[in-house]
Amino acid sequence: MSEFKKLLTTSEIAKIIQMHPQCVRDQAKLGLLPAYKIGSHWRFKLEEVERKLQVNALKATEKAFTTQIR
Repeated sequence: MSEFKKLLTTSEIAKIIQMHPQCVRDQAKLGLLPAYKIGSHWRFKLEEVERKLQVNALKATEKAFTTQIR
């Protein structure tokens, strides 16, 4: 039961990551943000979303760095 308490709503995660709720839903639907579909609602684990965003930021940094080297 405590596992479900860690799940955040679309609005909650949108506020935390400073993104519009519709963008959060769209990215969840496309599999770009880790999410769980419960009925008709998306739910998110903060730790998983933060990890995904950190990985994306690292990839963007690596890409920018390698582009500058060429």
